[in-house]
Amino acid sequence: MIYALSNIFRSNLNDGKEYNLLEKEMTFIENYLILQKLSKSFDYEIHLDDTIKQMRIPKLIIQPIVENAIMHGLKTLKDQGLLQVKAFCENDKITIQITDNGVGIPSVKLKKIQQSMDEISQDEESLFENDVGYALSNIAARLKLTYGPGMASLTINSTEGMGTRVIIQIPKEMEGFQVV
Repeated sequence: MIYALSNIFRSNLNDGKEYNLLEKEMTFIENYLILQKLSKSFDYEIHLDDTIKQMRIPKLIIQPIVENAIMHGLKTLKDQGLLQVKAFCENDKITIQITDNGVGIPSVKLKKIQQSMDEISQDEESLFENDVGYALSNIAARLKLTYGPGMASLTINSTEGMGTRVIIQIPKEMEGFQVV
C-alpha cells in the first residue's frame, strides 16, 4: 500500500511535465486501483499493447475516468464489479478504453453528457461552460487543446444496468507535434 501511494505521488509530480509515457500512466492507474481496492470490492484488468508503451500522452487523462467508473458505476453495484483498462493501437490512433460492468448511466443523462461532449469538441467557448462534470470537461478540453480540433476524441457508451465504456482516441503520431 505504501509503495502504491508513493508511486502515485511520484507520478503526479512527474518533474513538472504535462506529458507522460503511456506505460507510466498505466502503472499509475494500477497503483491507484490497488489503493481503491482497500475500501471497495471489485476486480480489475489492465492491458497495454507493447507497441505503444513509449508513446507520450497528456498525464492524468485516464485516472479521472477510472475514478468515475468506481464512484458512479461500481460503488452501488450489488454483484462483483469489474473494471477494465485497455490501451492499444488501431488505425494509427492510440485507443484507451475504460470499461466497467457497473450500473450504467441513465439514457437521459447519457444524452446530456454526449451533447456536452459534442459542444466541447466543436466550440472553444464551451470548453468549461457545461454541466458534464469537471473531470470529463477537463479531459475533453485538454485533448482538444493538445491535439487540435477533431484530432482526438472522448466517447461515452453506456447501458443502464449493464455498464459503461469510455473511449479516448488520440493520434499515434502527428507531424510537427512535440511534447515537452
